[in-house]
Amino acid sequence: MYRATKHLRIVRIIPFSVGEYEIMTGAVNWLGFSEPEYPDAVYLEYPGGGEWIEKANDVARFVGSIDDAWSRALTVEESAALVREQVKTLEREL
Repeated sequence: MYRATKHLRIVRIIPFSVGEYEIMTGAVNWLGFSEPEYPDAVYLEYPGGGEWIEKANDVARFVGSIDDAWSRALTVEESAALVREQVKTLEREL
């Protein structure tokens, strides 16, 4: 299992020690486009479905929430180290 984590590069973890944050209840996907004819949108996923958010004010609020969560997350390197540490702990317990 540890070998499988050696190539972990794209995960950023928000540790429990951060506490609550606004978008912690489900997946939030932000689609940002550079062309003005394609306005940004947010897709919210939750148990039992999902929802597109397309109103500019609502999208801006979710983008702010995404930025907040991103700022609370560990770096890629810190996240990978945490995963490796947890894998080693689990392997010792087996």
